[in-house]
Amino acid sequence: MPKISILLTSYNHEKYLRKSIDSILNQTFKDFELIIVDDCSTDNSYGIIESYNDERIIKVRHDVNIGYCMTKELVSSFKSEYFAIAHSDDVWEKEKLEKQYKYLENHSNVAACFTWVKLIDEQGKELDSDNGKVYTNFNVVNRSRYEWLNYFFFNGNCLCHPSVLMRKSVQLEDNLFVRGLGAFPDLYRWIKLCLKHDIYIYQEKLSCFRVRENGKNTSGINKANLVRNYFDFFPILNLYKKLDKKDFLKVFKEASVYLKNDKININYALARICIDIVKTPPHVLYGLLLIFESLQDERQLMELEKLYNYKPKDLKLETANNDIFKRLQDFSFMTSTIYFANSTAYNENDKITLEAFVKMDGNFKIVYSDINRKVTSIRFDPDEGEFRKFSDLKVHINQKQVKYSFLNGEYRENKLYFFTTDPMIIIDYNGVVNNIKITGNTEKISKSELNLLIESLNEMIVSGKHNRKKRNIFRKKREK
Repeated sequence: MPKISILLTSYNHEKYLRKSIDSILNQTFKDFELIIVDDCSTDNSYGIIESYNDERIIKVRHDVNIGYCMTKELVSSFKSEYFAIAHSDDVWEKEKLEKQYKYLENHSNVAACFTWVKLIDEQGKELDSDNGKVYTNFNVVNRSRYEWLNYFFFNGNCLCHPSVLMRKSVQLEDNLFVRGLGAFPDLYRWIKLCLKHDIYIYQEKLSCFRVRENGKNTSGINKANLVRNYFDFFPILNLYKKLDKKDFLKVFKEASVYLKNDKININYALARICIDIVKTPPHVLYGLLLIFESLQDERQLMELEKLYNYKPKDLKLETANNDIFKRLQDFSFMTSTIYFANSTAYNENDKITLEAFVKMDGNFKIVYSDINRKVTSIRFDPDEGEFRKFSDLKVHINQKQVKYSFLNGEYRENKLYFFTTDPMIIIDYNGVVNNIKITGNTEKISKSELNLLIESLNEMIVSGKHNRKKRNIFRKKREK
């Protein structure tokens, strides 16, 4: 019976595959079986695999590409107590397995042993840490499992999958299989592993991880991973709900503020850490959903109110204040202010500011109600900090349409343009104001329109200078 089973995954890596296989066969530790699973490569990968006659090699070829090799059925078939993962574009140093095996044999409390990693490029040349980019954090210090869980939560993965040697029993009993995650499947496994077990990082660069160009690594920065990674956070964060009170407080020192009279609601504490500390969109959404879930349970509903004075109406406020999906970017708003004058100049302290919603077609309606004051004039600033143009602008005071004039603006093609971020409209009204309604259509002035204005102003300036030169020449001629 071999002491170690090695799973080598292969897919379209004919350029690197032979070096990968040779680095395994040349290990100083010899007592292993090597299961090479080719996931229906379309290049000559399987031809290379077939060229090896080593009796330790078990060759498996998928008839169709399934994108996944490590199944429960496959791991159950491994003959050994330990198993290792290798990828067909990576390489191992000769003493990797021997050093890891000895460590796990002497430390029965440790479930898995990882190694530090040497980053190499597509030609096998070692990369500087600056060139490794996303893969610069594999060479880390050892931590307790509680510290690892905290690190994973706030920082993500820093363990190299093809460097691991693990106890087969842990993989099977803890069901460390992941299906359907594309961006962070390894992180899911390591969190699930550390929920119960300690791990160890062998602090020598015994594994060589090949950094592919253009994000071709499974975990690389590419379009697919950038799109899917927000989804992957949800099942990962959900694992932390499995912690009991004692372990939760060991993992999250930050949660001590939610311990009230030796009681804590883990769902609420986890949600608050997601919303108030991490603050990324998937964490905030997960936290809000976690609170919602808790509020549907009668026991937790009472617990949240008793421990934290948190009620269902508080969740309504939080969901309104957290624009997770950036919905407000799909619409337009104006910060509009009216200033009142009463026989004196406009007073900065005598104003009303509203956030006015602008519909997709540009139409808006702003209503200032319950004003009830006597004025001699009103100034309306439509928006702050934006260049805007308006059409069909109407002002009603006490349900009657009134006239207005404007400052800092000009009409162009029946539209009122404000080429300034400080537009002003003066409303001609003297008397008691109860309410004001302002309607119209607006859109932001485009960059191209602003550029045309700048060009025309430059031309005017140049033209003015030119005319002054001509006038000076004419004056000199007359003086002669």
